[in-house]
Amino acid sequence: MNNKAKTFAGVWFLSMVFWLLFTWSLDAQELIFGLILTFVVTLFTYDLWLDTKFLNVLNPLNWPTLIVYFFVLLKEMVKANIDLALRTLNPRLPIYPGIVEIEADFPSDEAYTLVANSITLTPGTITVDIDKDEKKMYIHWIHVDTEDPKKGAEIIYGFAAPFARRLFP
Repeated sequence: MNNKAKTFAGVWFLSMVFWLLFTWSLDAQELIFGLILTFVVTLFTYDLWLDTKFLNVLNPLNWPTLIVYFFVLLKEMVKANIDLALRTLNPRLPIYPGIVEIEADFPSDEAYTLVANSITLTPGTITVDIDKDEKKMYIHWIHVDTEDPKKGAEIIYGFAAPFARRLFP
């Protein structure tokens, strides 16, 4: 199977999975309509995926990494939510907001995207900008613990970096 056919099959499969999740129905009428609709949508959009590594997640060898990443991200989100709630409810806890520059050297655009989205999904941090040429990310941080770019990178995205490098080399 050539690259275009693999990409088409992968995008159609992912589209159908999302269709099933959104409709939450195995009714024959829903399935047939979903197959037709996702096929047509895939016809018009699969070429957008040809030059990306996002479909690496369809490789069964990457599934364990994806599952572990999901739970690690979930744990980090819960920790950050608790920290942010405590800072909000207790005025004595310090808040030192600021935009920090951290080092970011990733092998692909998809890896940068995974890390940036992981940072933004974690309460208390938002990715403001990415400068791939300078290998820097600019993050708004609710409580700046350090201004050292290496230490800041470890604190802010240390949990996501290994997964980004493994999934999107």
